[in-house]
Amino acid sequence: YDQSGTGGIQITSSITATQDKTVYAHWKANKPQTPMINYMSESISATPETEYSTDDGTNWNRCTADMKVTTLGWDGTRLAVQFRIAATGDYHASDAVSITVPARPAAPGEEILVHKTENAITVTNAVAFSGCEFSADGTNWQDSAAFTGLSAGQTYTLSVREKAATSSFASASKSKAVTTVA
Repeated sequence: YDQSGTGGIQITSSITATQDKTVYAHWKANKPQTPMINYMSESISATPETEYSTDDGTNWNRCTADMKVTTLGWDGTRLAVQFRIAATGDYHASDAVSITVPARPAAPGEEILVHKTENAITVTNAVAFSGCEFSADGTNWQDSAAFTGLSAGQTYTLSVREKAATSSFASASKSKAVTTVA
């Protein structure tokens, strides 16, 4: 008997009319859709019934909706991951689909040159960082290379990285400690 028309099971032993037999069968779940990487949010489009493996199928862990790639153990280097529909009481686990989470691009190579005042820092060679974004705290990123409203005599870690795109993660960041004028 083939429940889906694309696999299923086949019973080959015969049962005579004088025997009462109960036959239980579990079908294999269909393969999941290949999860998509959202490079902007650094997440994977998985579903809760899906599970993943990063050790070629030896160990499996449950997914969550739009889970972060770091949950998979991604540390910025290339990572091969398998996904499958987890087994249930009605189905065996599906065959796996594989994706490769690419490595994070390298940090920009240019030197960061700045102009600073008591309450502002500006990257003076911002043209050399086309396609990049800037941060004064490593958390909040902006397109502008100018930071205002800063405190006098305070040290800030100015960072530059290539922006995430539809097909690549944001790059590693290049940083420089800059102290505003006291």
